[in-house]
Amino acid sequence: MDETLTGDEREALRESIVSSVSEPAKKGKAPKARPVALIAEDQAAERVMPTARRVTDRWATHVGRIMPPLTGVKVKVKPLEEIETNNGEILEALRQAWVCEMKPKVGEAPIAVAVSGRMIPDLASTMLGGTFKLTEESVPTPATIRVFETLGERLAESAAFAFEHECGSMLKRGSHQLGADTWSPLVDGEPMLMVSVEITGETEGKLHLVTSPDALNRIRTDVREMKAVRAGVRELLGKLETDVSVQLGTTNTTARKFAEFGPGSVLTLDALVGDCVRIYVGGQLRATGRAVLMGEMVAVEVSSVV
Repeated sequence: MDETLTGDEREALRESIVSSVSEPAKKGKAPKARPVALIAEDQAAERVMPTARRVTDRWATHVGRIMPPLTGVKVKVKPLEEIETNNGEILEALRQAWVCEMKPKVGEAPIAVAVSGRMIPDLASTMLGGTFKLTEESVPTPATIRVFETLGERLAESAAFAFEHECGSMLKRGSHQLGADTWSPLVDGEPMLMVSVEITGETEGKLHLVTSPDALNRIRTDVREMKAVRAGVRELLGKLETDVSVQLGTTNTTARKFAEFGPGSVLTLDALVGDCVRIYVGGQLRATGRAVLMGEMVAVEVSSVV
């Protein structure tokens, strides 16, 4: 069997077998096994499944808000739990679909948004001013796919919104329209996954987001995590000591006059009583203020922070 697998696949298989068996709950009982990915590509997809599901959930919520006003059709929208990782199955699912190429602003991972099912001819008909019949035989045609494109663009925008929110990478419209005959170069030879949203009600269909696991690996740091990190940094900075100096004023003199200075000499500055003084922190100008007396001590009342 080893002869039929690559080195990466053999290593992935060994890791899967080890990680798939849990410690027995009680002594004498057999360990429980869980489903595992058997090859490296499947494991790459498995690692990003939580992110893929979050993208799908957010996309479904957004689609549910925009579709009724755009189409006048009452539908229910829900994310599908199953995530497809078989490239052949992904390609087959998109044979009769409106497919939109998307490009991330960061990275080269291929991404596409697709719409399939009866909703394409149904909604194309309503967009042309007609009414559609709810028949199982409704099949998208090149003409209805073309008419559907305007609505498809809006659905692609909602997918880009969900993707950016969860993955921190903006998507923009690609330069050309994809079709079933041009999908092979996109999915062949590279691990892909497909998350889907189901549309039911007055029309039926599915929305698909197809991408590679690499695109979902670039996860943006959660806002709550960032706040916690910043709070920790502020706490750490609060414990550090630094030099604070105040410049009361300046003057010019010559080296000869400075050499004549001695005890009792008076150096006149270019500042008046009540003038602003400069406050330096760590050698950098950070604030201004004015000198005040506090008993026998000279202090500075801060006026502004630079």
